Amino acid sequence: MKKIIGDGFLQLKSNDILKGFILAMLSVLITWFGQALETGYFPMDKATWILQFKIALGAGIAYMIKNFFTNSDDKFLKKDA
Repeated sequence: MKKIIGDGFLQLKSNDILKGFILAMLSVLITWFGQALETGYFPMDKATWILQFKIALGAGIAYMIKNFFTNSDDKFLKKDA
């Protein structure tokens, strides 16, 4: 796994980027499908896709922040021993 940013505690790896992207796409699909269940149809308008993009961006950024502050022992906000 290639390091993208940082060393030790404050770092991101290439695998984190891929997982963040997957999380973002799943967030879009789940919220879009949930919206379809609520309204009774699959929304395809531009406003819906802009909202879905914002949700995906937020989920991806949140995942990156979480991983940036998690050490190699998978402990949040703790430096490596």
